Amino acid sequence: MQLRQVLLFRLDSIVNVRKLLLTITIVSVLVSPLAGDVFLLRNGGRVAGKLTNPRQNPRMDYRIRTRHGGVILLRKSQVRRVKATSAKMSEYLKRRADIEPTVAGHWGLAEWCKAKSLGVQRDHHLTQILAIDPTHKRARYALGYSKIGGVWSREEERMTKRGLVRFQRGWRTRQEVRVITERQEYEAKEIEWTKKIKTWRSWIRSGRKRKTEGFSNFSKIRDPIASGPLIKLLNAKKEPARLKLMYLDAIGQMPDHTATSALIKRILKDPNSNLRNRAIEILSRYKSQDAVSQLIGKLRNKDNEIVNRAAMALREMRDPRALPALINALTTKHRIQLPTTQPGAIGATFGSAGAGGLSAGGNKPRFVEREIRNESVYQALMALNPGVNFVFDQVRWRRWYVFTNTPRGVNLRRDR
Repeated sequence: MQLRQVLLFRLDSIVNVRKLLLTITIVSVLVSPLAGDVFLLRNGGRVAGKLTNPRQNPRMDYRIRTRHGGVILLRKSQVRRVKATSAKMSEYLKRRADIEPTVAGHWGLAEWCKAKSLGVQRDHHLTQILAIDPTHKRARYALGYSKIGGVWSREEERMTKRGLVRFQRGWRTRQEVRVITERQEYEAKEIEWTKKIKTWRSWIRSGRKRKTEGFSNFSKIRDPIASGPLIKLLNAKKEPARLKLMYLDAIGQMPDHTATSALIKRILKDPNSNLRNRAIEILSRYKSQDAVSQLIGKLRNKDNEIVNRAAMALREMRDPRALPALINALTTKHRIQLPTTQPGAIGATFGSAGAGGLSAGGNKPRFVEREIRNESVYQALMALNPGVNFVFDQVRWRRWYVFTNTPRGVNLRRDR
């Protein structure tokens, strides 16, 4: 195609529109994208050149003169956007028009492009240098080549051979890219859920006509990714308990193990008994061995209240693996702070064995270690073993457990 001849297109004079769009796309490929302004077409193509009718108002069409002298007429409806040429790009085009096609000419313009931060244009001229002189070291180094074992290669080639791909300004394995991409997708979805939940919550709290719709939307949540924003609201101190119950119900409809740790935290720490009981109900449906293991560990907690709350959850989960830990937690020792007395006052003190005495009052905190019977642990043992009741006698509970869990025919006695 001779681009110096005038190419004039008018939409109203062409019957086959598809032929017109194909012709424009071909022209956009042949015309250098650096020649003047760039006109982005709705069909995905692009035309570069100088607009020769800039004062047309209102805009009806674009008359474009390309660097090669051709003229293209585009209707306004064909152009999606116009990218204006910057001042330094205009200067570059002038310099390129006068360049001598030699190594020195291309190197001089490549250095100018480097100073003006025109990376794509610089690489173009460095590549032209190598086409003329493949041994030009400075051009190769500038393009990222390294000479290893007498062979020139670029970083991209070396990394590709190692199975790496360029990702986020670095080189990573495909597995790393997959993990990072999945995490980014998860975070994006979590942000989307946060916005939805915040909106629905505002409908409910406002008490207006969309309140019912808000409740309905919460009841339809099934996506585990929504658990993050819901847990944040559960942990908010000033959030109303009635809404927290709704958040727990939403979590309870998700796949098992979605929020095990969050539910355990609610069971052990929440001051509201209704919320604790709802969390226990959800967790007991999960039948999670990990949850049982975490709760068993809490039976050794220094806080007696945590011990009993863990036992309440284990009672509902009915997992026999908890039996030894429950037996050991029937009675536990805890360090308790005694009430302080007024300075100079005399008060009675009693040890864990019941010995009493008098001591002078003081304002320093005083602590004693006491053995406490844990009622919730006892109730859990009773629930797991109907008909068996040794009350708080740990010795008898242990003997019973060993007896019932020893295979028949095994003699536990040692020959002396």
